[in-house]
Amino acid sequence: MIEVKIDCLNLSIADAVGQEHRIRPIAERAAHLLADRLDTQPMDARGRRGATVLEDLRVAPITLNLVGTSNEQAAAVIAGALFDALALRLRK
Repeated sequence: MIEVKIDCLNLSIADAVGQEHRIRPIAERAAHLLADRLDTQPMDARGRRGATVLEDLRVAPITLNLVGTSNEQAAAVIAGALFDALALRLRK
């Protein structure tokens, strides 16, 4: 089982005029989806014991058109990108 604590989630968002009110709910939902995915799809930590601390995790930019995307869809894309970035870091 993996335990993840996110102290700060920093999103850089461009061209979201008129969609600003959706950012917080999308980010919160993405965190919940990430937690669910971590519970159901364990990551390969390559036999590590003890705690692994990642001070910084960067995710490749994601392009979303919020006008044509639901909050759930946007959150799923963000959660997927976070999961993939975590998995990549843990495999190192």
